[in-house]
Amino acid sequence: MKNVSLVLLFEALFIPLVIIFIGSIAKNLARGKGWERQDFFWGIELTNG
Repeated sequence: MKNVSLVLLFEALFIPLVIIFIGSIAKNLARGKGWERQDFFWGIELTNG
């Protein structure tokens, strides 16, 4: 049972955070200039799905 909770924790937290971070990198690559503060504002990504 302990392993199941660790798997759920991984799926529920780590995987979405990785996807959001990849989205931030994609924004930077698409724009072509340096990092901006809005690259790391993930509220929109979290609410829009």
